[in-house]
Amino acid sequence: MELKRFKKVKWKEQANPFETKVSPANTFGFIGELIDIYKEYSEERNHGNVLKIDHQMLDCKALDEASMRNHLRVPEYVQHWKPYNKERCDELQEKLDARGIRKGNLHFHEYDAEVQEFIFHYFISTKAVYNFILVPDDEDNCISRWFLLFAPKYSIIGLVVNAITCNLLDIRCSDNRWLCIMQRNMSATLDNLSIRVGECNSFAEMSCYLMSIMFLFSERSATNLDIWRLHLRGAHAILEKCDTLYSYISNSGERDIQTENAIHMFCFAKNWFVSSETIACLSAPNGGAVKNISSLRKLLGYTGGSPEDGFLVGGFNLIKCYSQLLTPVFVEVILFIINFKSTTGILLTGSEGILQDLQYSEELTSLGENLLKKIQAVETQELDLLSIKDHVLRAYMKACNRAYCCALKIYIWSVFLGKSVYGIEVQRCVQTIEEQLVTMHEIMRFGLCIHWPLFIAALCAPPGNQRKVLMGALKSISNNGTFVAQNTVNRVHSYWDIIDKGGMIQEKDFDSITM
Repeated sequence: MELKRFKKVKWKEQANPFETKVSPANTFGFIGELIDIYKEYSEERNHGNVLKIDHQMLDCKALDEASMRNHLRVPEYVQHWKPYNKERCDELQEKLDARGIRKGNLHFHEYDAEVQEFIFHYFISTKAVYNFILVPDDEDNCISRWFLLFAPKYSIIGLVVNAITCNLLDIRCSDNRWLCIMQRNMSATLDNLSIRVGECNSFAEMSCYLMSIMFLFSERSATNLDIWRLHLRGAHAILEKCDTLYSYISNSGERDIQTENAIHMFCFAKNWFVSSETIACLSAPNGGAVKNISSLRKLLGYTGGSPEDGFLVGGFNLIKCYSQLLTPVFVEVILFIINFKSTTGILLTGSEGILQDLQYSEELTSLGENLLKKIQAVETQELDLLSIKDHVLRAYMKACNRAYCCALKIYIWSVFLGKSVYGIEVQRCVQTIEEQLVTMHEIMRFGLCIHWPLFIAALCAPPGNQRKVLMGALKSISNNGTFVAQNTVNRVHSYWDIIDKGGMIQEKDFDSITM
């Protein structure tokens, strides 16, 4: 596959940091490769759908042609976006028959004011396609605020919101009314990325593109392994360049509203990336995108600078979904595993541990026991959540933190201490994670945040009803828009099939990213 090339832009310090070019060509080679692969994948996936479109939808052609002529302009339809209102979202969903229940063979287009208003409202109401846990809408609707602020200036925002929202709507709809918008905006989005991402000339614009890439490639394409890893690599390349400007801007005097929001949006996206990279390192034999140990240590230790930067609430990070006190444990575990991988191979095995080949040593045992003590201290600490008014969210945060503590303990018992996954220590933690699902009955509302603990617990669950409960929770995440979770569903089924027969999982057959 030919790698898309971007025009080279020389790094140049200027008096005004907001006009600094930040993108040498080689930085965005990953993005170009990612876009090429995504286009191929989308064409293959959509081929069957296109053949099924009713002839009444062919009047989308004029809109397609208009869109192609203006795809780098800021979409005019963003003028119809309004601050999120749940009642209005419900009203529009009913009026538009968004799921195509009452009537079929219709199509919508983005230049209809109510259709566009609903698309934006639906995007916000689904918590950005279920990828993140955010503070409740009535407390701090930051995503809505950021996009309303930047969409009139940067076209990528409007294109991405329409593409991924209509993707999710199309899956749930009985006809193809959302398909035209999705395909048209996705095509324009990829063209926009190809042309513009390497030439962003301000910190605010770069933050918008980072945020957009985060959302865009966290949807259906994420079921493709190569795309998801390239996604992480491309996002990391942008983050490295943005960091230089971020340090300069965040330490410089007074800031206007746009700059303040760009900083928060950048920190939010960075927290998302840190969360993705952390779980990728723990979940996949080939790990995540960052291979440099010193860079990884610095990255994983990132905690954000304010409560809004990733939503640090009472020492709890709402994107990472665990207490910040667990961060040193994650960093220590991951750095050890990365170092181990660099010196020897790793095999996944049946009931004798998630990972095999770690030879017993007093040093390893001591490290594992010390890590367990740190986790226990975090697990028993009372989270300061007095500022959270939503009692469901408070309960969910506590349950998430406990689930992550248990998942980490399973990992350490299995990997560092060589315990069987069917042993009593591990099974107590599996049961505890399962019990948290009672608290997390609104898993559709919060989505991906409990993904990794469920994955770890499912791997260790013995045959029986417990497996059904955990798999049901994983499927509910995938079925509600978090397509990357489908990787987990497939991997867990594969794992069960092999270990139940007493076999060994081969690393090459088990590599996939899970967030």
